[in-house]
Amino acid sequence: MKDAELESVKKVGKANGKKSAVKEELSDSESDVPLGKRGNKGKKSATPSKRTTRANTANAAQVKQENKTPKTNDTKAKRKRNESDSEFDDKKRPAKSTAKSAVKKASPQKKKKKEDPAEKDMSEKKKGKQKVVKEESDEEDDEEYRWWEAENAKGDGTVKWNTLEHNGVYFPPEYVPHNVKMKYDGKEVHLEPEAEEVATFYAAALNTEHVENPTFNENFFRDFKAILDNSDKNPPIEDFKKCDFTPILDHLEREKEKRKAMSKEEKQKLKEEKLQLEEKYGYCYLDGRKQKVGNFRIEPPSLFRGRGKHPKTGSLKVIIVIRN
Repeated sequence: MKDAELESVKKVGKANGKKSAVKEELSDSESDVPLGKRGNKGKKSATPSKRTTRANTANAAQVKQENKTPKTNDTKAKRKRNESDSEFDDKKRPAKSTAKSAVKKASPQKKKKKEDPAEKDMSEKKKGKQKVVKEESDEEDDEEYRWWEAENAKGDGTVKWNTLEHNGVYFPPEYVPHNVKMKYDGKEVHLEPEAEEVATFYAAALNTEHVENPTFNENFFRDFKAILDNSDKNPPIEDFKKCDFTPILDHLEREKEKRKAMSKEEKQKLKEEKLQLEEKYGYCYLDGRKQKVGNFRIEPPSLFRGRGKHPKTGSLKVIIVIRN
């Protein structure tokens, strides 16, 4: 009898939902147990069915696509906004800034080269020299008196100056013979210094077009023979075609190369001598005032060139000495 009653009670309990109450008690009791020790009692299998997995994967793919599409739209929108913002900012900017940017683009600035200390020193020395030259020129301008611009300088017969001090003109130095012999009829001949000087004038013109001019050659040989006749020590030269002046020309070329190869000290020495010469002859004193002289050098002797077909081309221009 008891067994039958118990079975009936269980059935009734199942019908009234007592089984859920039992499960709730079990779940409450399991909440106090750690996760690792919990069993799988009273739980359904966690493995889903094939239908549910397919549905879940499809839903996940849709969600991913939805998440991707707004991002691309957002980036495009951001780009558009950025471009629009830049255009808007450009509109807001004044015209001066755009003009400056255009100028910068049109003419890019060159990079400044690093200056070496040696170059800086050279530039400073040059500046110092320029300053010294300017100061000297200023002093000369202060000393110079333009008497021809004065009020009384109108050609009215009045006295313009009373005293003149000047060292005179500068005469060319005497010829220094180089003792290089020319050839006549294939043989070396010795010339006296006066004749050697004239032969050197013609040798210096060998590389020019003047020696191709027959008038030039005729006039030179006429004057050259006249100089040869001044001394009995000169050889008898009668035929211009037998004269060879190339040994003297080679000597002149060697001297030219020596001048090019001069050291700075030697060049500076020559420059100082030239300045001393100009200081001595290049100025005069009018009533005690220092005045600059235009040309103080007497023309040295040479062969006359002339312009065009000048009849006297090749003629000798003799030296002017003090007794002249």
